[in-house]
Amino acid sequence: METNPIPILTIQTTPFDDQRPGTNGLRKKTAVFESKKNYLQNYIQSLLSSIDLRDRQGCTMVVGSDGRYFSRAATEVIVQMAAANGIGRLVIGHNGILSTPAVSCIIRKIKAIGGIILTASHSPGGPGGDFGIKFNVANGVQMKDEKGVAKAMKVALYETPTGWRFFSNLMDSGRCSFCGEESFGTGSDHIRDKDGLWSVLVWLSILAVRKQGVEEIVRDHWAKMGRNYFCRFDYEGVDSRAAYYLMRDLEAVIIDKAFTTQKFSVGNNIYSVEKADNFEYIDPVDGSVSRKQGLRIIFTDSSRIIFRLSGSGAGTGATVRIYAESYERDPERHNRETQVVLGPLIAIALKISNIHERTGHRGPNVIT
Repeated sequence: METNPIPILTIQTTPFDDQRPGTNGLRKKTAVFESKKNYLQNYIQSLLSSIDLRDRQGCTMVVGSDGRYFSRAATEVIVQMAAANGIGRLVIGHNGILSTPAVSCIIRKIKAIGGIILTASHSPGGPGGDFGIKFNVANGVQMKDEKGVAKAMKVALYETPTGWRFFSNLMDSGRCSFCGEESFGTGSDHIRDKDGLWSVLVWLSILAVRKQGVEEIVRDHWAKMGRNYFCRFDYEGVDSRAAYYLMRDLEAVIIDKAFTTQKFSVGNNIYSVEKADNFEYIDPVDGSVSRKQGLRIIFTDSSRIIFRLSGSGAGTGATVRIYAESYERDPERHNRETQVVLGPLIAIALKISNIHERTGHRGPNVIT
């Protein structure tokens, strides 16, 4: 019985200038994917084209989603484009649904060439919500400074930029087996992504061994290691040009030699600048260099402020993130409200950046 090959169509298209992925892949309003002709197709083709043509032919790829609106239609497009690009086999979740850590696990287990995940993480879905696309490569990974703890436990410390791919290289080389990020995702080296179920099981194991409650364990940790107060301000939907010039001008201010002698007085607090730079990461495994990973202002008391332009925010425009962190060793000061402790640092950040005046925002969209 003869079978006719499925005809392959070549579609002429033009590039979009807003498809540069962030740390969480490409994330936009659902309407952008639905209304812009070939917007989804362009991005999917770019992902498939990132795989060497010789490796693409007959390979296996994983596809999953979190089940949000538009996932089914997008999956159908991916299936057709994967076939046209020579992908030999697709592993797709039941009804198209697979969690992000599940995709990472399957890629590693079946030795797939990679996987496409349709998700916008915590952002709401629906016709008026958000839609996103992530791509995990063959090792299952997507394309906090704890010095006091690392030194005390005699383990190596790696300060990386935001993004699980930086953790992945360390895991692949056997240099670390436990990772976390500022949005509270944690995981181990069994996959190359956050794993919520694994985190729950780890905590249950800790509770069983320690025979203590979570609060008691955390307070004991603070008593031994000190407490890090942390918060993050997200300014979403910022005009892309305004965000670019904000970061450019702020970098010019902080890298000026005179800035390292600055002292900031807020209430009864005085903060002296020790170091300021645009963070650059040199991977200890392959020597690759990742530049412009965030503007850092580090003070003599180890407090710090970080400004970062993110590509993973929801909706249109850019997301500017401000991070503030302060270390407290004194157990008598471990029960203070986070915003009270970090208020002076946030005040400094707002003053030197003029973010409200330059973006038109009256305040952050999200405070973590």
